Amino acid sequence: MKFFDSNVLWGNWQFQGIFTLSPDKLENTLRQKGIENVLVRMPDAAICPDIEKCNRLLFEAFTDNKNIIPVPTLNPKMPDWKTQLEKFHSPAVNLYPGYHGYSLLDPETAELAALLEKEKRSLMITLRLEDARAANPYCRFPNVPVTEIKAFLEKFSGLKTIFLNASFGEIKEISQTANENFLADIAFVETLNTVESLLEFLASEQLIFGSNTPLFYTEAAIFKITKSSCNEICKREIAYENLRKSLNEKV
Repeated sequence: MKFFDSNVLWGNWQFQGIFTLSPDKLENTLRQKGIENVLVRMPDAAICPDIEKCNRLLFEAFTDNKNIIPVPTLNPKMPDWKTQLEKFHSPAVNLYPGYHGYSLLDPETAELAALLEKEKRSLMITLRLEDARAANPYCRFPNVPVTEIKAFLEKFSGLKTIFLNASFGEIKEISQTANENFLADIAFVETLNTVESLLEFLASEQLIFGSNTPLFYTEAAIFKITKSSCNEICKREIAYENLRKSLNEKV
């Protein structure tokens, strides 16, 4: 089975001693696990004051790689986000609202979302990078309120929104909105029979593969699908097809 990973990090996360791999080593490591295509972003951009530098390093490393798609991180509160959006072209854009200290309901976030909706590009919202239980107690960042997420989805029903590292409870609450034009990855969902449990309230088309590599074990996410009791068509859709279709990418 092949996988399209929505949730891979390349860069440094000193809180857990994770440091940059070479692009080739990252690709080879993932390919050995059956991951053929990847959306990659930088964890550094969550805490580094120079987001433009993070995006530049990411795109320099992966622009020529057809299998690994670099995703820029933007902060809509920064005055140069439009310039970066144009400069670092990608089918998706990533936000770290809990780390950058803004709301999904702020006017600047709404302006960015409206532009992405118009350009038919996807918005990735990383709700967290690591389990709070493993975080440095002096460097904990706030969660993104589910009430904000639901209000955001109701406002931008035409925007393809991808939630990364959402918990089981968060996904269940988010699924109660009228807007079904969103996707959620499985990296942070830890419950018995993960896929089957999520499909009790979420359409299979809304579920995608994501591993949060290297902060989480890649195999943990893979086993959630391969060990699932859902049929092979469903497994292939979650593992690969749903994300590919959402990005309008010929992968």
